[in-house]
Amino acid sequence: MAKKLDKKQKDFCKFKAQGFSNEESAIKAGYAKTTAKTKSHLWLEKSEIKEEIERLQKITQQMADEKFKYDVETSFNKLNQIQELALLPNEKGDYLNLVSAIKAEELKGKLYGCYEVDNKQKTTPMTINFTRDYD
Repeated sequence: MAKKLDKKQKDFCKFKAQGFSNEESAIKAGYAKTTAKTKSHLWLEKSEIKEEIERLQKITQQMADEKFKYDVETSFNKLNQIQELALLPNEKGDYLNLVSAIKAEELKGKLYGCYEVDNKQKTTPMTINFTRDYD
């Protein structure tokens, strides 16, 4: 049976699930700045702490989803709408909002993880059907 968590451990899990760093979570849970970093690393080695953080992260995500009614698909659809509006030509047929359209495309790519932090974009294998043989 898993150990029960004390008040500081529960608070640590709560703050960690809300997105605070390990050290910040330990400080907010009541530990001194001088011991917070060490204590947080010790706690994260315990399975009951990890499980509680995961449980609270799921609850936090569910609450955010309910509050904002916003998810990846909704965001992607809104960016598509913005991009379509940005690509409407004026009376002369010129596109005046190409920068907005490009930005929307970039954000859609980021939303779906097409870009990496170190700027090494992910690649998708491409299938090419040749209509003739090459030697």
